[in-house]
Amino acid sequence: MKNQKIYLAVIIMLSFTLFSFQCTRQAIAEGDEDGPIITVVSPSENSQFYITGGEQPDRILISATVTDDSGINMGTITIFNSEGDEAVEPYSVYATNFNSYQVNHIQTGFSTLIPDDYRIEIEFSDDIGNSSIVIRHVECLDSELDESNN
Repeated sequence: MKNQKIYLAVIIMLSFTLFSFQCTRQAIAEGDEDGPIITVVSPSENSQFYITGGEQPDRILISATVTDDSGINMGTITIFNSEGDEAVEPYSVYATNFNSYQVNHIQTGFSTLIPDDYRIEIEFSDDIGNSSIVIRHVECLDSELDESNN
C-alpha cells in the first residue's frame, strides 16, 4: 500500500513535469516563413573605438534584441577582421527546453590590441530554422598606450 502511494506520487510528479515543459515553450507560428527581426542596440554603423589600453573608449559594446512569430532558439555574434578571419571566438546564446528560456537579447563586448576595420555579424535563428543576420562595421583606431596600465 505504501509503495503504491509512492508510485502514484512519482507518476503524478512526472506527469506534471512533462506537462509544464510542454506549456513553457512558445508555440511555433503556423506559416512563419520569415527570419527573425533584429534590432541592433549598439554599435551604430561605422562606430570607432581605440586599442586596449589607449584612449577611451577602448571597448565596444555589442547588443541586439530580436522578435519573431516563432520562438527564437539561438543568437550569435561573430567578429571578423578586414582579412575576413574571425577576430575572436563567436559568442552564442541558446534557448533551452528545461527552463522555458527563449532568446530575445544578446550582448557582449569586444576589445583588441590590433587597429583594423572589423565586421560584426549578429545572427538569430527561430525554432523552425529561419534565420536573419545584421552586419555592422566598426573601426579600431591606434592610440598611445596608457603607460600607467603597464
